Amino acid sequence: MDSILGNVKERITMLSKTKLNAVNLFHAIDEHAISLYNYYIGLINIEPHEFDCIDRQIRQLLTTLRLHLKPANKERLYLNRKSLGRGLASVSFRSELILFQFMKSLERQSTVCLRRSGILRVIQTNKWHMATIAGFLVSKYAILDMENLGVEFIKDAQRKYLLKNINCKMLHSVLFKCMDEQNVDLATSSEWLSKGNKRKEIIFSKSGKWHVRVPAESFSHFYEVFLYSLFL
Repeated sequence: MDSILGNVKERITMLSKTKLNAVNLFHAIDEHAISLYNYYIGLINIEPHEFDCIDRQIRQLLTTLRLHLKPANKERLYLNRKSLGRGLASVSFRSELILFQFMKSLERQSTVCLRRSGILRVIQTNKWHMATIAGFLVSKYAILDMENLGVEFIKDAQRKYLLKNINCKMLHSVLFKCMDEQNVDLATSSEWLSKGNKRKEIIFSKSGKWHVRVPAESFSHFYEVFLYSLFL
């Protein structure tokens, strides 16, 4: 696992030297670096805390390379850019999806394929993390409806899990608590994030502060707080 992580770090470092904008850079990191783990998840027994450790080391590298300068708000990294996040793939979240699908596939086909039946028996006998992935997800995300447990359901649970953790933080929650306001246009507000460019209403001054120019007649007080807190 150390060699895989080393390879991932090398690729991220290489990508950090390119002139890609933020959107394309994070997409490249997901596809060219973090995706290396896709080939090993399910083939090697890796425990949940090990996946969390991998995510933590990747975040530390991003901070060292100055690609992410808000390490305290780690959850925001993994939210979709249209949800005001940064769109980075979480190895921990991705492993949950892969292991869940792999386990369901083995269980479904074990009755008609002797090879898959043998693989399933070995996994259950050795008590791999994958053998208990469904129960792990139910416990972690407090899922009550086991019957609807599927890929999209898990993705939604992961998103809610991130938002719940963000809302527990006094400062970081300011932005996301405004998302439910009826006067907040989330699609327009996240446009600069999803396209990698800031909106014309927002300028960066020489003093190093973000200033937001918003017509008072067009936006509510909460929307102004929403936009300004985007750059805290």
